[in-house]
Amino acid sequence: MQDNKSKEELKEIQKVIDESQWLNEMVNTRGWKEVVIPMLEGRMTHAWIDPRDEIFSKGDGKEAWLWAELNLFYARDAARQLLEDVFAKVEQGKAYLTEKKGGELSERMRI
Repeated sequence: MQDNKSKEELKEIQKVIDESQWLNEMVNTRGWKEVVIPMLEGRMTHAWIDPRDEIFSKGDGKEAWLWAELNLFYARDAARQLLEDVFAKVEQGKAYLTEKKGGELSERMRI
């Protein structure tokens, strides 16, 4: 079944497929598996504020603590979001490839 997607939509789908393939190559490397993922997961799960840090003994310790906690929260969230985004993009590209191979997307697209 041929779909009725515009050239722009097909171009965007092809871009997603290309990016997905590049990311898939990256996530299958030893560096990604043994260095990047453990590093990001470590930032997500093993990060905490050290109350002995000298910044908390100067000035308003409570304000400094809240600022440090907020920054740590965003750092953990960014690490989590990066992993989720990479794997979601890989899966999205795989889904488009499945559609293309099944004839659901235009034959004008390259694989």
